[in-house]
Amino acid sequence: MSNNSFAYARVIKDSFDRGSNRVSYPGNSLSQNLATIARLIRGGMASQIYHVTLGGFDTHAYQAGGHANLLRQLAGATSSFLTDLASDGLDERVLVMTFSEFGRRIRENASRGTDHGTAAPLFVLGGGVEGGLIGEAPDLVNLDGSANLVARRDFRSVYAAVLGGWFGLDSGAVTGILGGPFSSLGIFPAQSTSRTPAPALPGAFELGRAYPNPTPSEFSLDVRSDRTTRIDVRLVDAQGREWAELHSGWLSPGPNRLELRIPGTVAAGVYFVRSVVDGRSEVRTVTVVR
Repeated sequence: MSNNSFAYARVIKDSFDRGSNRVSYPGNSLSQNLATIARLIRGGMASQIYHVTLGGFDTHAYQAGGHANLLRQLAGATSSFLTDLASDGLDERVLVMTFSEFGRRIRENASRGTDHGTAAPLFVLGGGVEGGLIGEAPDLVNLDGSANLVARRDFRSVYAAVLGGWFGLDSGAVTGILGGPFSSLGIFPAQSTSRTPAPALPGAFELGRAYPNPTPSEFSLDVRSDRTTRIDVRLVDAQGREWAELHSGWLSPGPNRLELRIPGTVAAGVYFVRSVVDGRSEVRTVTVVR
């Protein structure tokens, strides 16, 4: 686990160093987190999903000022993020979606705030989004038995739209993920990916053991891939220091065998063979004997 962490950290750092920001961001934590994500995306990070948080919406007391400030932070951060990505067209490939685990009730409590409620709104942002408001204005009179707003749309309809219209999953896969069929909302133009090609889902790969092991210098590594993709193989020690690049090239669909050679400058000992495919890393051990 420790050495996997070193490997993952190296991939993230390399992407961050290759990337850059092209606009200034506001000075709050959400903005800085989105600035980091923009650098990772521009630096070639292969992750499909990034998650950041903005806390403070549990406004049981004195809601008006605090809530307004939170929305200003959200607006400034997402505006800077999408403007940054739009400078080289990356906003067409990136979707921003907000969500919360709860909404608020509409009646003010005794502390000039509101308590936990239902039917929270959300935003979906990006160059590939069909703009506009989806849904009707909430009914502030006809509430449910707990004085909550009655939801007009099942939130899973939003996820159905994103999974199908953005990630390109077929209806059967979407139904399986969500636990049932849900009508997809018109978030994307004509519910197609004509403006926003769905990013490819990460491919699957299986990594075998290094053999022979122990070895004085040469060993093999079997790798099975479900598609054509690149692989980088490096030799690192227990402290995460890189000793050698053993291989960098393409994998073909199906079984592949990599013939690897450890340089003579590497001392005897136990090392880790770190293989990176699609931004994901797996590690195998190899013992070098001299």
